[in-house]
Amino acid sequence: MPLRRAFTLGAAFLAMSLATPLVHAQGASAGAPLRFVVPFPPGDGLETAARVLVDLVAKDLNTTIVIDNRPGASGAIAAETVARTHDGKTFLVGTTAIMGITPFVRTAPYSPADFVPVAKFAHISAVMAIRNEIPARNWAEFVALAKAAPGKYTYATPGDGTLTHLAMVTLTRHAGIDMVAVPYKGMGPALQDFVGGRLDVYTEPAVVQTAKAGKVRAIAVNSAHRLAELPDVPTYDEAGIKTSSTPWIGLLAPKGTPPALNAQLTAAFRKAVSSPEFASRLPAGIEAAYSNAEDFGKQLQTEQDLYKRLIGSLNLKLQ
Repeated sequence: MPLRRAFTLGAAFLAMSLATPLVHAQGASAGAPLRFVVPFPPGDGLETAARVLVDLVAKDLNTTIVIDNRPGASGAIAAETVARTHDGKTFLVGTTAIMGITPFVRTAPYSPADFVPVAKFAHISAVMAIRNEIPARNWAEFVALAKAAPGKYTYATPGDGTLTHLAMVTLTRHAGIDMVAVPYKGMGPALQDFVGGRLDVYTEPAVVQTAKAGKVRAIAVNSAHRLAELPDVPTYDEAGIKTSSTPWIGLLAPKGTPPALNAQLTAAFRKAVSSPEFASRLPAGIEAAYSNAEDFGKQLQTEQDLYKRLIGSLNLKLQ
């Protein structure tokens, strides 16, 4: 989806009218409520994770937090909205793609330098699955098959330069195998083709239930721990798979936000993410994972360096 360089006044008012208040409490902070801009549509799994967290943080701080959904353009619409807002109360619920990929693969209306990290709160557990008909029980066996038949096996992506695409490029390079990327406008249609036998490999959280039902074979999960839904499936580390990173969700503030407020939110995130309630309410494929502002910032820098090199090696620059 092409980036939007500008928004009409009517679209801006419409987006604001869709902002959903999560908590209506008398806040400890005076003035307007906090606003968390989310780059996902209502009902999306990542949006659900953000809502669960916001609910807990707002209660802990006894304040009001509003979710403002701004999906589209690989997160650039949400990021631009926050980067251009300097009210000291607007924050971005960001992702690996927004901070580490989109600004380097496209002409984006924002820069990672526009933001400072507040806290990471979750990981997205990509699940690598293959068709049941492929005679491999694990990653090592699949690699052996792929090495014997370069270019034979296909995998789905939501497009060139996306996180899924770059992660697969990284792991196939490490494994020394040649696979064919098949781009889709959405990973829902890709999953249908995968289950129907028209794709060989699928690597998204949405495949968890399909694998659990035995319709496809999960061989690894990009997660710190094995998933409760797939306890017999090893992690990427256990399987010997090397990829770019584990996708994350976190909170970022535009530069100029009061440091005291950022610190207050960092502490509230730590408390919320460590609570049993947060973990129990997360959708399948998303797991609690906390990092404070300092550690989160180091991770952002490492990933940005990695993806800039990878994107440069692929000569990717999309419109």
